[in-house]
Amino acid sequence: MDDRNPEGQAVAFAGGKILAVGPHEEVKAAVGIGAKGIDLNGATVFPGFHDCHVHLMQHGLELRELRLGRSNDLESVLEAVVEKARQVPRGEWIRGNGLPLPLWKDRGLTAKVLDEIVPDQPVLLLSQDHHAAWVNTIALKMAGIDEHASNPSGGIFHRDKKGRLSGLLLEKAISVVTRVIPEPTQKQLHQIAHEAAQDLANHGITTAHHMAYEPSSYWRGIASAASDADFPVRVWACIPQQEIEAASAIGLATGQGSEQFSIGGAKFFADGALGPETAWMLEPYTGTKTKGMAVDTPAELAQRFPLALEAGLIPVTHAIGDAANRAVLDVISNLSPLLSNFKIPPRIEHAQHVHEADILRFSDLEVTASIQPIHLALDVKTVKAKLTDRVHRAYPIRSLLSAGGLIIFGSDTPIASPDLLAGFTAAVFRRGLRGEILGSTEAILPLEAARAYTVDAARSIGWDHCSGMIRAGFHADFTIFDRNPLKLDPATEIYGTIKSGRWTSKRATV
Repeated sequence: MDDRNPEGQAVAFAGGKILAVGPHEEVKAAVGIGAKGIDLNGATVFPGFHDCHVHLMQHGLELRELRLGRSNDLESVLEAVVEKARQVPRGEWIRGNGLPLPLWKDRGLTAKVLDEIVPDQPVLLLSQDHHAAWVNTIALKMAGIDEHASNPSGGIFHRDKKGRLSGLLLEKAISVVTRVIPEPTQKQLHQIAHEAAQDLANHGITTAHHMAYEPSSYWRGIASAASDADFPVRVWACIPQQEIEAASAIGLATGQGSEQFSIGGAKFFADGALGPETAWMLEPYTGTKTKGMAVDTPAELAQRFPLALEAGLIPVTHAIGDAANRAVLDVISNLSPLLSNFKIPPRIEHAQHVHEADILRFSDLEVTASIQPIHLALDVKTVKAKLTDRVHRAYPIRSLLSAGGLIIFGSDTPIASPDLLAGFTAAVFRRGLRGEILGSTEAILPLEAARAYTVDAARSIGWDHCSGMIRAGFHADFTIFDRNPLKLDPATEIYGTIKSGRWTSKRATV
């Protein structure tokens, strides 16, 4: 990734920093006699990969929950819930995740059905994209939701054809339930954060960009755990936009902290997601009259972006639909004086569907497009079904790059797997799970994909002086593959991960 020195045979490091990189003999001469050698048996070493969009604590929590992503029928889901109910103490919440909403919206998963198998314990099952959830009646009652409840701002309590609550919650309606779930203790959160970070390291990740939307206690848990010397990843941690005033009161600002744990931006949500048709589109979804919805409305963004910037927090905004992306760009276009005080640009997270007229605006306004290619692999069928006449606007990675935009990649875990190689190949081949192609003209080159995880990822958070390249003086952070991933061999695997010169994950044979 270093244009000045793109390849080397060996790298030397000590004290967590890179000392030298280049031909074997030159590196050996630079470090002198007595240096310990590691033979990687022909493996390929890259700069440590960033995952530029993770929900760190939620990832750790969901490692402990029911994983329902591979459940193909209602019976298997209900069996898993019953089995989990046997395992948890009576009265505790039964939680699961991973159900794709397009497959499950009309499959009979309702509060009534859940009541029949678990009548006296609250149940919460999140959709794969976390923009929908299914709950039973006791969960609704604990949250104070009854048949007379009005939809919360930015959310929907779904009702059946007779107008009765179905148990399906959309967008901010989910938080009405989750806020009554007892939070883990700080000791538990500390351990959960370590488990999440270790799983990321096992996937080859050395730096995580945390996109906050959880309770503030979760953020404190991450801050505490990430400060441990043995924490497996570096963290750039965003703050929920609802906490701007609290962060400002104690002087928290983007870039503060260390290169182990650093304050990120203020996280906003301009819209929802494609699956539940809550991503905000310029035109209705195919065969419907709905255009989705704004979550943090344009008026709210126009009011709170300046508050964030004045507090020293760069805006980082979830926007999936083309209307949402345009709305965010419109607000940013009026904030040049405030943005000039920052060393890093504002970000749009996802940028999944962008109108042609807005492509150049990312570059012109210096807005980073933080994209999750693995979603492309999961979304091909949904995009073609719901946005039939504008498939060409989906995941416009090549167009954004060609226009001079800064593109970075992540996974959105636990919404999708933190599998680097799956995301990498999705960006290059644009292939769905069943082999179908989504807009081949928007494909990018393997080296461009690697840059989006490394040097460009580091630049997006102002760490281009210490991360993203294998260069003397930079962090000794490495993602190691058993073969060169740029050659796109489907058998490629993660060989190991090193952070600050220490193995955080490795094969037993290393």
